[in-house]
Amino acid sequence: MNKFRKTVSILCVLLMLLGLMAGCGSPVAQEVKEEVQEEANEVREEVTEEVNEAGQTAENMQDAASGEATEIGEEAALGIALEDAGLSESDVNVTRCGLDYDDGRTEYEIEFYKDRTEYDYTLDAFTGEILEKSIEEGDD
Repeated sequence: MNKFRKTVSILCVLLMLLGLMAGCGSPVAQEVKEEVQEEANEVREEVTEEVNEAGQTAENMQDAASGEATEIGEEAALGIALEDAGLSESDVNVTRCGLDYDDGRTEYEIEFYKDRTEYDYTLDAFTGEILEKSIEEGDD
């Protein structure tokens, strides 16, 4: 959040400079204006992303606290990861499948192997959304 405040402060200073320079009508003012608009768009995107993430986390916490939302369960979480990997449970060696709490979010951490390939998944515990995944080929 401090990075956000700093970025907004810098943006405000740039906008004030732009206003001063715009009165001159110089080509430099136009260039600065374009840069400020580009920076403003980037800040808007970052803010929107942070607000969406914060909203999702707050919604998950509120649902969990109210008892309205229920976790999908380990079996369903494993099934989602296996389906994404195009494998079945009989094809793999599951080494981890359990709940974890990260950044205020309840998640399922899942790890399994097929031959020498390691599959790691992180799923939202309430929606089943795949938050992260990695597939690493082992050395022969």
